[in-house]
Amino acid sequence: MREAIGKVATDAPGADVHAVVRYGHPAGVLIEESGHADVLVVVRRGHGGFLGTHIGSVSLHCVNAARCPVVVVVHSRMDGA
Repeated sequence: MREAIGKVATDAPGADVHAVVRYGHPAGVLIEESGHADVLVVVRRGHGGFLGTHIGSVSLHCVNAARCPVVVVVHSRMDGA
């Protein structure tokens, strides 16, 4: 996690990027944390959940319920592309 944050932080100088380790259902935790965020960024995984959708179930829940703007990254180095 520190390595990933280090990569992001160097690409966005001046941005306040930090990590929080929380336990619980991923969508619920992210939605709760979105109340304290300027933006929520999630990566499309789509390995299960809702068949026929182009984003995963966690991303879909976040888009529908987050308390801040949500960015869904569809193509990234993190998803093996």
